[in-house]
Parts: sequence; C-alpha cells; structure tokens
Amino acid sequence: MSLGRLTIIIQTKALDRVHYALMLAASHAALDGKVHLFFGIEGVETLKVNNWPNLKTASGEGGAAYLDRLEVAGAAHPDELFSALKELDVEITACDTALSVAGMSPGSMMQSVNIEISGITSALSNGKDGQIIYV
Repeated sequence: MSLGRLTIIIQTKALDRVHYALMLAASHAALDGKVHLFFGIEGVETLKVNNWPNLKTASGEGGAAYLDRLEVAGAAHPDELFSALKELDVEITACDTALSVAGMSPGSMMQSVNIEISGITSALSNGKDGQIIYV
C-alpha cells in the first residue's frame, strides 16, 4: 500500500506532541508514503543535541519522566524514531528564521539525521500535492 505525500509542520517543543508527530511520520513512511518534517517556531528546539530530557510535555510533565514512561511502555524513544526516519528517507527541514530566533546554529542540532535549513516555503511547496498536519 502506497500513501501520498505528508508534510508535518512541528511548531511546538512539547515532547509528547513531537514524539507523536515522529511516530506518524515513521508510520506513513513505512507504508511507502513520502514524508517531510518541517520544524519551526519552538519546534527547532527539539532538534538540539541531547535535549529530550530538558523538554516538557504539553501538560507540563518533565521530559525525563516522559522518556521513562516510553521505556516502560516499550514505545520508541525519539532518537530511535529519528534513526528510523533516516532509514525511511524522510525529509527533515529546520526553519531558518526559527533557528535565528532560538539563537541556534546548525552545529547545535543533532547530527544523526540530515537536516536541511530552509524557510516556510519549503513546507508549503512540499505539501502542495498532499496533506499537511500542523503540530
């Protein structure tokens, strides 16, 4: 079964929401769908190296506690999902403006996946022939 193109715009740094977006992306790509992840606004902060424990969930739970719950449940850690996304050829883009506002440089982002730096037009052009989900 082949699915169409899916663009997921991640503007939040809420760990549970980002985690679910990564699961959606991996599942869609595993079903032969094309996926583009676009990290903007606060979402770029989730791309910082080893930053998962420093984040919070949408309800305010600490990142470390949320990651512990994932482990107990046998759910994939965000790093495992990023590895899967790399293997599944998912396109990942960080918004250049959001990086600037966050005071981040490309060197501060995880190096385990290829992250393109571009503007919001990349998310819109990648999503023109498919679905867009905003997280």
